[in-house]
Amino acid sequence: MPRGVFERTPEYRAKQSRAQAGNHRALGYRHTPEERAAISAASDAQWADPAYRARQKVARRRETSGYEAAHDRIRRDLGRVREFACITCDKPAAQWALNHDRAANRTHIQLEGKYAGLPFSLEPADYDPRCVRCHKRYDLDRKKG
Repeated sequence: MPRGVFERTPEYRAKQSRAQAGNHRALGYRHTPEERAAISAASDAQWADPAYRARQKVARRRETSGYEAAHDRIRRDLGRVREFACITCDKPAAQWALNHDRAANRTHIQLEGKYAGLPFSLEPADYDPRCVRCHKRYDLDRKKG
């Protein structure tokens, strides 16, 4: 017979089955059930730490940074804009508006796609609730002056 090739007879399979009895690694697991439980408990404890969660949140934010992703993040972190009043006229707000003065050093520009050329910030604190009319006025005044 060529080297490395052999027939797996029923006797051979029975012998292998007896030899592997109780061996969790033979089933494809890298850890015993007890080890898996300990790993899971350690992970749960790690995620319970607010500082660890904050570091992971920042890391995820860096991975997805675009105009739409930034606005999705704002909606998630600050809530629905309809729950706020416009900071200019006190009517119900309709849009999160980038406060260009507050975000001067942290502003990015969308380079491609549907929102190409529009500025955005990755920090939710850089946005204010505004109604559509005040948002347009605010942005046009910024462009003019």
